[in-house]
This record gives sequence, structure tokens and C-alpha cells, in this order.
Amino acid sequence: MKFREIKFEGIKFWGGIIAVFTVIMIVFYIIHFNGGVSKNNSDWGFFGEYFGGIITPILTALNIYIFYKLTRKISEIDKQNVEKQLIHSTCKEYQSKINDLVLEFLKTSYEVKREEAKIEIAKERLSQTSYLVDSFVFEIDIFISENNKPKINDSKENLMKSINTLKESNLEDKNLTHDFLVKKSEFINLIFSLIR
Repeated sequence: MKFREIKFEGIKFWGGIIAVFTVIMIVFYIIHFNGGVSKNNSDWGFFGEYFGGIITPILTALNIYIFYKLTRKISEIDKQNVEKQLIHSTCKEYQSKINDLVLEFLKTSYEVKREEAKIEIAKERLSQTSYLVDSFVFEIDIFISENNKPKINDSKENLMKSINTLKESNLEDKNLTHDFLVKKSEFINLIFSLIR
């Protein structure tokens, strides 16, 4: 967000106050000279001091107000940036862990030659992937708007169903492995698209 885009709702109010005070000061000064304008230079010097004495505290208050609003806005922007960095690094970390498990699963599943131990290792990798997906959704929950939560939950459920179907098939159907990989990619892409 650019600073010129920052709007202060109180500027019009303070501008109005300054204008009113300026008019009131001029009116009082003219009344003091009985409706005329003084030709004495020292009177104009007093007028300058009078004007400065009234307007300076108002301008000081306006400067303090603007500084306060600007500081608050910068603080908000910094907080949003920190949150974005946090969620992005969390998502990257989970993406990496999930991809590592999927890679381990693929290596093991390609080595499976009806060896029960290797099938169990591959299924264990799928179970760990399920656990990570659940943890991932739990971690990012506070960063996702209520409108987007159903999309993530639907994508997660589709991925979980795909994992369970693959485990139940004893890894025999390559189409189920492909379906799992597609659902996993869709899930991660959806999350990254919603946090940007």
C-alpha cells in the first residue's frame, strides 16, 4: 500500500476548524479596529502575533493527529506483512513435508513386488501424509476467511478419500495413485491461491 493512498478521515474536520478559527480571529481583529483596517505597522505586528498564537496550537494538534494516524496505519501494514510472511513460510514448510512424504511413498510403491513389508511402509507414508494435511489445515485456519474454509475442507476431504481408496486397493491400481497425486496438487495449489 502506498502512503498517498492512506486517507485520514479527520483532515476535513481539522481543515474546517482552522478555517472557522481564522475567520473568527479576523472578525475580532476588525471589530477591535472599529470595522476598519489599521494603518499602523505595530498593529499589524500585534495582529501577526495574535494570529500565530491562535493558529500554532491548532496546527500542532493537527500535526500530532496526522502523526498518530500515520503511525497506526504503518503499524497495521507491518502487522499484515508479518502475518503474510508467517502464513507463507508455514505453507511452504508443509508443502515441502507433504512432497517429501509423497516422494517416499512413490519410491516405496514402485519397489512393491507384493512384499507385505513394503506395502505397509507405503501405506504408512500415506497415513503420515493424511496427518500432515490435517495439521496443515489446522495451522492455517486462522489465516483463511470464513468464505474460503468450505473450499479448503472440500479439497481436503477429496484428498483424504483418495488416500483411503489408494490404501484399500493395496497400491495395485496406478490410476488411484495418479488420482491421489492430482488431488494433492489441487489441495496445495488451492491453499496457496487463497493466502495470496
